[in-house]
Amino acid sequence: MIQILQHHDCEGLAYLATMMAARELDWKVLRADRGEIPKDLNGLDALIILGGPQSVNRTDLFPWMRREIEIVRLAIDAGLPVLGICLGAQVVAAACGMQVVNCDHKEIGWFPVRLLANGSEGWFADVPEEFTCFHWHGERMIPHEDMPSLAATDVTPCQACSPLPGVLALQFHLEVTEEAIRAMAAAFHKEMADELIGLDSLLWELPEQLANSQRLADNVIGRWFERVMARDAFGEAE
Repeated sequence: MIQILQHHDCEGLAYLATMMAARELDWKVLRADRGEIPKDLNGLDALIILGGPQSVNRTDLFPWMRREIEIVRLAIDAGLPVLGICLGAQVVAAACGMQVVNCDHKEIGWFPVRLLANGSEGWFADVPEEFTCFHWHGERMIPHEDMPSLAATDVTPCQACSPLPGVLALQFHLEVTEEAIRAMAAAFHKEMADELIGLDSLLWELPEQLANSQRLADNVIGRWFERVMARDAFGEAE
């Protein structure tokens, strides 16, 4: 069973649901922001942590975040496949002892991502050295020697990292659909206004952008699902 930690109504599974259904995987969505966090790893075969407007640095405002970081740490230590997206990537980073800090300004919209020297293999094999995907974040991970950045943008030096085999943290959103983007824009319209971003820029050439994004998801996140399925078949990741 893949357990999914969701943090906001507008940041759900989106294209991930299509990917899991195609692989006939079982999953369960938990609302971490409502305190629905696993007490232990029983029945947990893999973990996906989705995005949200919260911060791993504000456990005073979000006290449940401490427990979330702890269960992610336990899952990683147990060798379970873990995928973090946006806020979820920062939860993975915090669980692995990485720092999360404010960006100079928020990164919202479609921006190019560059693979770094150590990012062109593994999760990103057969992915172009530069690709465009969707972003919505105001904080970023700080890599270090044991957990180097795999990809970067001009604003965010660490857009992806893989602290351990089977653990993948993606700051960007490969899972978005048009419905998801419109929902985020409606929920976080004040952020868009503060950054002088219009909805038209988020929907620019959307069919082509989404097609490219989903091809990337099939490649990169598809590799993560392969690891999950390997555990199901053989009891451990390849």
